[in-house]
Amino acid sequence: MLYPELIKDLFDFDINKSSYQVDLNLKRMHVYQILAYYRASIIILLKNPELADVELIKNKLREFILLMTKTTNAPSDLDFLAAMFKPNFAKFNQIINSDLYTNLSVDQLANLGHMSASSFKRKFKEVYNDSPLKYLN
Repeated sequence: MLYPELIKDLFDFDINKSSYQVDLNLKRMHVYQILAYYRASIIILLKNPELADVELIKNKLREFILLMTKTTNAPSDLDFLAAMFKPNFAKFNQIINSDLYTNLSVDQLANLGHMSASSFKRKFKEVYNDSPLKYLN
C-alpha cells in the first residue's frame, strides 16, 4: 500500500494542494496490459535482487505511479495521487445515506467505501461525531 508520506518522498508536491476528485477504483480500471509491461520491466530486479538499491526501487515506484496517472487520464501526477489519498467526503456520505439503515455490517459498509473497518469507524466518528452503532440507536 502507498502512504502519503512515501508519496511526498517520491514526488516533490503536497497532495493537499489539489482539489481534483475522481472515483479511482483500481480494481475496475483496465490496466492489465500496462501492468504486464511494468512487471516485465522489473523481472531483472526480481532475478537479481542485489541490483535493486533504494533509489532504483523508488524510481520503479515513481514509474508505476506515472503509468497509472497516464492510464487514468488524470490531469497530473499530483491530481492522481490526491484522488487516491484525499478523503472523498461526498462518496462517504453517499454510502452512509443510502446504506446505513440496511442490514449491512460495519465491515460491509467499509468495503463499499474501499476502507478497512477501523478506517470506516474513524471516518464515521469524524463526520458524525459518533460511532456507527451508537448513531443507529
